[in-house]
Amino acid sequence: MRFKLHLQKVGTGNRLPINYQYELSAWIYKTLQSGDAAFSEWLHQNGYTVAGKQFRLFTFSQLFFPKNGYRVQGDRLLIQSRDCWLEVGLMVDEAAQHFVLGIFKNQRLGIGDIKSVVDFEVKSVERLSVKRWEDSNRFRCLSPMCVAVRTIYNGKESQTYLSPTDEGYGEFLHKNLLNKWRAYQKNARPSLVESMESLPFEFRLLSSVKSRLVKIKAGTRQETKVRGFLFDFELVAPLELLEVGYACGFGEKNAMGFGCVGRVERI
Repeated sequence: MRFKLHLQKVGTGNRLPINYQYELSAWIYKTLQSGDAAFSEWLHQNGYTVAGKQFRLFTFSQLFFPKNGYRVQGDRLLIQSRDCWLEVGLMVDEAAQHFVLGIFKNQRLGIGDIKSVVDFEVKSVERLSVKRWEDSNRFRCLSPMCVAVRTIYNGKESQTYLSPTDEGYGEFLHKNLLNKWRAYQKNARPSLVESMESLPFEFRLLSSVKSRLVKIKAGTRQETKVRGFLFDFELVAPLELLEVGYACGFGEKNAMGFGCVGRVERI
């Protein structure tokens, strides 16, 4: 499912940390827990698992503001508008969608760190309809997309963050989507998995690429840095994989606010 949260700033705080993804992710977990603690705990501890890998099948966009709604001031966003919004995607059964929409209504959240906090209130929740999928579909990143290659050097693990201009980028996206689909299906028959793997998958970059380095738990001892990229792309893929990517994100670290995309209409 896909929905939009319309937020309104409350209180006097107006300086938002540029690196706010971790705090926003934590609030989504907390909100889910307020409605169903067992589901939230399971999502946080386990998620969906396949081949030993865990996928927490939700994602969210960056915050969007009206024109001139903010300006950058060092490592802060100086908020100049009362209103902003974000999109959230979650891979849940149809029966759970009404429940999920309900628990986000009228929620309040504070986003910030020891330097500054901005308080928001959820003014409305809008469920977004999914338009019919085409043979080829175009997307725009609403948050940075992260694809990492892990290597072992001198006994230590390191990772390289790939740009969509790098060779094999589409193959990594394909494999990641297949794993998420398998995790959600849980007990898919081997023949069905083999059939899905054999269906056409093509990734085409449509725009220039903007790199974004995001700090997770910024300013703490646990701080880590993740590099993602913002761009437009076109995808030929099975319907099932398109639905998974649109609902819970493309690439990695979706639950930390990476890989959320929007549909781009053809002119």
